Amino acid sequence: MGQTKPEYLQPYTSAAPSHYLRHKNGWPHFITFVLSFSSDDAPSMPFLRKRLEDMQVRYPDTRLSLVERPRPESHTLYWSPVSWHQQDDAWPINHILQELDSAPASSLDAYRIAIHLAEQRSLVDCPLFVVHRLVGPRQTFICLSVSHTLTDGIGASNMLRAIIEPELEQFSDESQKGFFNGNLGKPPQVAPLKPYEPFKPDIKGENRDDLAKKDAPIWPASADDFKIHPSSDLPSQFVDVHFSADTIKSLSTKAKSVQIATLNTVFLSTFVMAVIEVMGIKDRRLQSVVPVSFRKKAENPLFFGSFTTALDIITHCTPKTSTWSFIREFSVPANKQVAEAIEARQKPKVDDDRKTKSPVFDAESAMQRDLDRLKSDAAYMDSIVWSNLARLSWLDNVHGCNDVLWGQSTAMFFAPICMSVVGWKGGMRSVCGFKEGSGFTSEQVATIIARWEEIVQEAVDADVKGDVLDVP
Repeated sequence: MGQTKPEYLQPYTSAAPSHYLRHKNGWPHFITFVLSFSSDDAPSMPFLRKRLEDMQVRYPDTRLSLVERPRPESHTLYWSPVSWHQQDDAWPINHILQELDSAPASSLDAYRIAIHLAEQRSLVDCPLFVVHRLVGPRQTFICLSVSHTLTDGIGASNMLRAIIEPELEQFSDESQKGFFNGNLGKPPQVAPLKPYEPFKPDIKGENRDDLAKKDAPIWPASADDFKIHPSSDLPSQFVDVHFSADTIKSLSTKAKSVQIATLNTVFLSTFVMAVIEVMGIKDRRLQSVVPVSFRKKAENPLFFGSFTTALDIITHCTPKTSTWSFIREFSVPANKQVAEAIEARQKPKVDDDRKTKSPVFDAESAMQRDLDRLKSDAAYMDSIVWSNLARLSWLDNVHGCNDVLWGQSTAMFFAPICMSVVGWKGGMRSVCGFKEGSGFTSEQVATIIARWEEIVQEAVDADVKGDVLDVP
């Protein structure tokens, strides 16, 4: 292939601050998909090997790795040492494909195994994705784990499709290029052509060490800088929740009758309601952090076209007698507009007191907002990372697939809860991850999930015609 040159990664993404990318086994964050097959129908190792070889030729970004660049001696401001490097040659298949006789008992067990294996991988100088074939006595699970620094849930599902779906000719939105690297450096929001410096204080003649002693908005140097420590050394708790097609149909009908634009609001608000009740949060605010990315039109079915900051949805809701009153209160107009914009793959507006002239997004002020939130005592415990995918209709073309899960490692950002949703056979599957040591015992997690299922059933059973009259 032609000569490649390193391209700089814009370090401030919705997935993780750049500092954590430097920790080879620090706080990696992965998206993991699990497909379940009967053992007779599961894709074979030769099939997977061939598809992974083809994918790396077709989509050169699958050969990207993260590398660290030393700070030049002359550089005294803030420095992001992380950059992209694209391999000339494909990754050796034994680096990205493994088969294990792990005998998972369920899709959730396979998910736990895959997440654990992915988190043992370095995020630097290695492939940013890995495929595991987990073989059990009756079921075989195909697991794809992708670093969130490489792509998001939609991109990862497209990667899975490129590996699994037989005779896939092209994605519906795929251009002739079909990959992200060709767009690097064209519009400035895609990737800067120089090392990224998100904050430049108006102080002259001082070096980085002096600035670090001031209250400069830089990312914490270590976990010790957090007021409340994320518990990265304790196992995470994952729970699999399934809502049937009949439940989804009923919720959808009732949501439309009270002018709620999306079921995302219903799922997230009912989950928040359960957390509030079980944990006794009551009037404290909860925020959901939504990882958002935007592709450049039809040019990249797999990879980021640009980056944006995490998006906050803040609610002051308190539990009410009526479930739908709570859902409706949660679904304030601004939140509905945000949800609709996300579903339409449009960039939501970001409030910025600095009145930046940038038409895309001001990383400096966005970083400052996030740092201000990090300094808040309530910010950490009151955060939920929420991600959703629509029904993956292409799975209908995959013979023998009998289950699908997807979720994220709970190393995501600073939140103690990650909640991922995907449509499946008309219903909904959700993987909820809780960080142990972050205020959630296993008993509380079980109680939250049980209460969530009860609240959803209450929403299904409710007569919503007169149920939300007390909500403006």
